[in-house]
Amino acid sequence: QLTLEKTPEGYWTDREYSAGPYSEEYADSMRNLQGDIKDAVVKLREGGRDDLDDDDVLYIHLSFECDGILYQHAHHDDVMIPYWRELANALVHWSEFRARKGDRVGLILEYIVLPRKVRAILRPAIAVSKIRELGLYSVVPSHELKDFLGDIMLTNKYIRRLDLPNVRIESVEHIKPLTRAIKARLANGHHLDTLVLASCIGGGKLDILKEVSTCKIGSLFLDDNEIETECLAPITEL
Repeated sequence: QLTLEKTPEGYWTDREYSAGPYSEEYADSMRNLQGDIKDAVVKLREGGRDDLDDDDVLYIHLSFECDGILYQHAHHDDVMIPYWRELANALVHWSEFRARKGDRVGLILEYIVLPRKVRAILRPAIAVSKIRELGLYSVVPSHELKDFLGDIMLTNKYIRRLDLPNVRIESVEHIKPLTRAIKARLANGHHLDTLVLASCIGGGKLDILKEVSTCKIGSLFLDDNEIETECLAPITEL
């Protein structure tokens, strides 16, 4: 039985972070996120065929939305651990017991801080679940996602689309675990149709672009990256 209960507003407004106390708007946004995760868990555990789109994909989109510029991301707090654990368990449950042949999940996380302890909960579940599309939109800390993504892409044969908009990639070492995993997948017959790296590559660094371009991906999107003119010709050749 699902026992998740929203954290009282006062819990958040009584706490502080580096810029001062959390606002009521932030508290409301965190409570909304908790509600969305709970709804997603119910959908994964109890939902029917009507929850799937025309391509037999069940979309789970969890986004932190808060008015104002102070709170761009949902900061981590340990009260969120039960929510992430329930989501991870529900993804595995759906994949093992509810998904019919060809059914897949589209999992999108947006504007959420994913520290090591949360990644440790989500990674095993995402790695084995029937996920066709994985989207990590503006999640942080981006420099710590490399091993997380590399492990998932190496293990999960179902993923066909990976979206990483606004996940900053500052060096080629940040992208290598992912590109190695993509190449290993291809060697085992599991290709990646789409990779989205919009607003990701700091300064349009040529070594990062070259590394990504060596992967055999159906469609590679590099929108809104500051790609310098001298980088265009080598990329075109690749």
